[in-house]
Amino acid sequence: AVFKYEGSMIVPAGQGTDYEDFKRMCTDDARLFGFVRITMGDAMSKRAKFTLITWIGENISGLQRAKISTDKAMVKDIVQV
Repeated sequence: AVFKYEGSMIVPAGQGTDYEDFKRMCTDDARLFGFVRITMGDAMSKRAKFTLITWIGENISGLQRAKISTDKAMVKDIVQV
Protein backbone atom coordinates (compact mmCIF):
# COMPACT_ATOMS: atom_id res chain seq x y z
CA ALA A 1 0.00 0.00 0.00
CA VAL A 2 1.18 3.53 -0.76
CA PHE A 3 0.17 6.73 1.01
CA LYS A 4 0.88 10.24 -0.24
CA TYR A 5 0.27 13.82 0.78
CA GLU A 6 -2.55 15.88 -0.73
CA GLY A 7 -1.93 19.27 0.79
CA SER A 8 -1.56 18.58 4.51
CA MET A 9 -3.57 15.34 4.45
CA ILE A 10 -2.17 11.83 4.00
CA VAL A 11 -4.32 9.77 1.63
CA PRO A 12 -4.10 6.31 0.04
CA ALA A 13 -2.27 6.48 -3.28
CA GLY A 14 -2.54 2.89 -4.42
CA GLN A 15 -1.69 -0.72 -3.89
CA GLY A 16 -0.26 -3.47 -5.99
CA THR A 17 2.04 -6.42 -6.27
CA ASP A 18 4.92 -4.94 -8.28
CA TYR A 19 7.70 -3.06 -6.49
CA GLU A 20 8.57 -1.31 -9.79
CA ASP A 21 5.17 0.44 -9.68
CA PHE A 22 6.07 1.86 -6.27
CA LYS A 23 9.49 2.99 -7.48
CA ARG A 24 7.89 4.89 -10.38
CA MET A 25 5.85 6.89 -7.87
CA CYS A 26 9.06 7.99 -6.09
CA THR A 27 9.70 11.24 -7.96
CA ASP A 28 11.70 14.31 -6.91
CA ASP A 29 8.49 16.15 -5.95
CA ALA A 30 6.87 13.32 -3.97
CA ARG A 31 6.51 12.49 -0.26
CA LEU A 32 5.37 8.90 0.13
CA PHE A 33 4.97 6.11 2.62
CA GLY A 34 5.09 2.59 1.19
CA PHE A 35 4.12 -0.49 3.21
CA VAL A 36 5.81 -3.45 1.50
CA ARG A 37 5.41 -7.18 2.13
CA ILE A 38 8.47 -9.34 1.47
CA THR A 39 8.36 -13.15 1.52
CA MET A 40 11.54 -14.65 2.92
CA GLY A 41 12.90 -18.05 3.81
CA ASP A 42 13.98 -21.23 2.15
CA ALA A 43 12.14 -24.09 0.45
CA MET A 44 11.08 -25.55 3.81
CA SER A 45 9.97 -22.38 5.56
CA LYS A 46 8.51 -19.21 4.06
CA ARG A 47 7.37 -16.23 6.08
CA ALA A 48 6.18 -12.71 5.34
CA LYS A 49 8.03 -9.66 6.59
CA PHE A 50 6.71 -6.11 6.34
CA THR A 51 8.63 -2.87 5.99
CA LEU A 52 7.58 0.77 5.93
CA ILE A 53 9.46 2.83 3.36
CA THR A 54 9.52 6.62 3.61
CA TRP A 55 10.31 8.46 0.37
CA ILE A 56 11.25 12.14 0.38
CA GLY A 57 12.06 13.56 -3.05
CA GLU A 58 14.96 15.95 -3.65
CA ASN A 59 12.68 18.94 -4.32
CA ILE A 60 10.86 18.72 -0.96
CA SER A 61 11.33 21.73 1.34
CA GLY A 62 12.90 21.52 4.79
CA LEU A 63 9.59 22.17 6.55
CA GLN A 64 7.87 19.36 4.64
CA ARG A 65 10.82 17.05 5.39
CA ALA A 66 10.44 17.75 9.11
CA LYS A 67 6.68 17.10 9.00
CA ILE A 68 7.11 13.69 7.38
CA SER A 69 9.19 12.44 10.30
CA THR A 70 6.40 13.18 12.78
CA ASP A 71 3.72 11.78 10.46
CA LYS A 72 5.60 8.50 9.99
CA ALA A 73 4.64 7.25 13.46
CA MET A 74 0.97 7.94 12.76
CA VAL A 75 1.06 6.10 9.42
CA LYS A 76 2.82 3.18 11.07
CA ASP A 77 0.11 2.92 13.74
CA ILE A 78 -2.71 3.07 11.18
CA VAL A 79 -1.20 0.41 8.91
CA GLN A 80 -0.56 -2.01 11.78
CA VAL A 81 -4.19 -1.97 12.95
